Amino acid sequence: GGRVEYDYLQTGNFGIYGCITESPQEQTYRYYLREMRTYDGLSSGSSSPVQKVVYTVSGAYAHAAASGDPTCADEFEFGGYGTVIKEVKDGGGTLLQKTHNYYHTGGGAGVAARAGKLYQSDGYDAAGTLLTRRYSNWIEGSAFSTPWVYLQDSTTTTKGSGNTPDVSSGTAYQYRT
Repeated sequence: GGRVEYDYLQTGNFGIYGCITESPQEQTYRYYLREMRTYDGLSSGSSSPVQKVVYTVSGAYAHAAASGDPTCADEFEFGGYGTVIKEVKDGGGTLLQKTHNYYHTGGGAGVAARAGKLYQSDGYDAAGTLLTRRYSNWIEGSAFSTPWVYLQDSTTTTKGSGNTPDVSSGTAYQYRT
């Protein structure tokens, strides 16, 4: 039968914003999914995957829940990764497509309520040509005196080729509160 294998990788240490000092004790790290390999199980004795998905992350962000030593490294919020690149490859390792995803990670006085929300996604073909771009506009608001985050609107642009112009479409969202 088929199977899926996963490899995880540890990020390098990154600082926790809001700590008084930049000591090694006030840093953290995370593990992330680095590679996913899919095997179809149809090829007799095949040890090669039919597809690989490789992830690269950058812009890790964490913010201290309470400033000061020594609790800073124990009490923090992880805001996620600012950029996640996803590469889809065939079993031989040939790149088929690439996606760059950009996320809100927080900042300022604390980790923003928008942390983890995708605000831009760029899709590329194997040659590195930008094919699609999607923007998502997340808003921090309040409903019934409760803070919440909602998607206000999004725009997707598909790049034209040759004499074909780019095509854009947008969606505005409304919520009943």
